[in-house]
Amino acid sequence: MNQRRNPVGDQEVGTSQNDYGQGARHALLIGINQYDDAQVRNLEFAKADALAMYDILTDSKLGRFNPDNVTLLLDEQATKKAILEALLYDLPATVKPEDAVLIYYAGHGSPAPGFGRTLSPDGMERFIVPVDGSVGRIGASGINMREVKDAFASLGAWQVILTCPQNATASQ
Repeated sequence: MNQRRNPVGDQEVGTSQNDYGQGARHALLIGINQYDDAQVRNLEFAKADALAMYDILTDSKLGRFNPDNVTLLLDEQATKKAILEALLYDLPATVKPEDAVLIYYAGHGSPAPGFGRTLSPDGMERFIVPVDGSVGRIGASGINMREVKDAFASLGAWQVILTCPQNATASQ
């Protein structure tokens, strides 16, 4: 088996299907270019980024994720309901403790006042803006990052990684 160095230590890390934990690899990939709310600026490359990530992850020589273990939600598919169903029901139904999970979100995020519910020093809560999210009602229509954190904890997977390449907020 090929070996590569772990960048954070001297431990050898292999490159087979079971390198990341001892189980399968799962991914939830979300890319939103076109938002329903006219106040949310549409993006140009979020959908393409999510599709490129899918291609890399499911490539037999690169990511080696089983395509059956990769959920791809693009534009109109990436509703609050669909994202939460994937996070709270679909992934927990299939992920085992030895599995690795990647959650990739290419789209807008938005802050909103926490009204005392946040642990953030600035008093703001952070939200993922789904395709059907409304900037004026982000607390009700967005996905609170606390919900995402709770979903991670409930997975019980060996490793859960979240990456969000877009840095702009929905109102910019």
